[in-house]
Amino acid sequence: MAGRAFRMASLRGAVALLGLAGIVAGCSASPAPSEPAGSGVPASVPAVRQVQVSISDAGCGPQALSIPAGPTTFVVTNDGSASVLEYEVEQAGRIIGEVENVIPGINRTFTLNLKAGAYVLSCPGGTTAPTGTLTVTE
Repeated sequence: MAGRAFRMASLRGAVALLGLAGIVAGCSASPAPSEPAGSGVPASVPAVRQVQVSISDAGCGPQALSIPAGPTTFVVTNDGSASVLEYEVEQAGRIIGEVENVIPGINRTFTLNLKAGAYVLSCPGGTTAPTGTLTVTE
């Protein structure tokens, strides 16, 4: 009886190995069609643009930006304000990206994939420039 149990376990193990071999045989080590050979990076990944912006007691700086559509990282610097600590990008009355608690001397970032259109830059608490405009072009 013990011999039969051993043969059944061996048979199940062989079936499992054959199934695994079939799965492994279906795998390929070559790059996916969307990747250029040797690059390791998909061809469809666009570069991320960086935009330097700042907050101050006055508010947002610069007050007007114009950039092309696509992935964009906002690098926000606090120019010494203790009262303005937040930078927001809004569209149609909704905040679509923001960073908070940007204390003086610290850079904070956030990234958005922007489509062409008009946006509002908001720096709550700013005295003379609490808002600005962002125009994204094709």
